[in-house]
Amino acid sequence: MAYRARDLIERLGRATRRVPILRHQADRIAASARAWRKEIEAAVGDRTKRLTLLTIAMIAGLADALCFILCFRAVQVHTSVDVLLVAYAIGMVGALLPLLPGGIGVMEAAIPAFLLHAHVPVVRALAGVLAYRMLATVAPAIVGAGILANFHIGDYAAESCGDHVHADADRASPGKWAAQARAARTRRLGNANSG
Repeated sequence: MAYRARDLIERLGRATRRVPILRHQADRIAASARAWRKEIEAAVGDRTKRLTLLTIAMIAGLADALCFILCFRAVQVHTSVDVLLVAYAIGMVGALLPLLPGGIGVMEAAIPAFLLHAHVPVVRALAGVLAYRMLATVAPAIVGAGILANFHIGDYAAESCGDHVHADADRASPGKWAAQARAARTRRLGNANSG
């Protein structure tokens, strides 16, 4: 794997040197590609990590398919699991369309159309797809937005308290930055209580 990645990076470097617009940036692009390769190798470098990532990906895929099936069971769609798994596969292929984020709209049209041929009422099929979308797309987005807002609220709260320990390197690791902000706040409170 490492040999193929190095070969690909060398090809990228040679290709950027041939393009007149990119020629002056070729070294920077090659350095960026090498750094990216090292980060990927660190994440999935050895066989154990690759096996762990593959296992986690398989569990996530099975959990997503189970969520899909349970959403349809919740809206009283009692067709076979095989039919629902084919509908799930159709929906996942529809989600790959490049112009639509997450295949929004395509999934909602394709799955009920397929399930109609399996004698599932369109209203229940659409309700199942919408329930699945709420659980699989909207719920994680809401949780992520809450976490992101929490990070930003922490940034603004620390800045308003006078804790200006937010260099670029510290922003890259919110845990380290938050620890430094807490330490500065503790020192300031200690100084206020003693004086």
